[in-house]
Amino acid sequence: MEDDFIIEKVLYHLDWDDILKLFEIYPKKQIKKVWKEKLCPLGQYFGRMNILYASALFDVKNSERYIRIQRNKHIKKITNVDKRIII
Repeated sequence: MEDDFIIEKVLYHLDWDDILKLFEIYPKKQIKKVWKEKLCPLGQYFGRMNILYASALFDVKNSERYIRIQRNKHIKKITNVDKRIII
């Protein structure tokens, strides 16, 4: 868990050299997981950086759509709402 915290903070503080260093230390899969869970949900606040991360670091083709989907998944998870159940 400490590793995820470190990854989150490095991504959050936007230092490109430090971000690239993450990829020397941690698996890409772990970095992407932290990014999806912690930074994608930040929406507009972190919008442009998420687009950059998606395309430059994680090879996401349609980064804006991908980020929107991740943000919606996060919202659904934290609110525990399933539209099929709502009457």
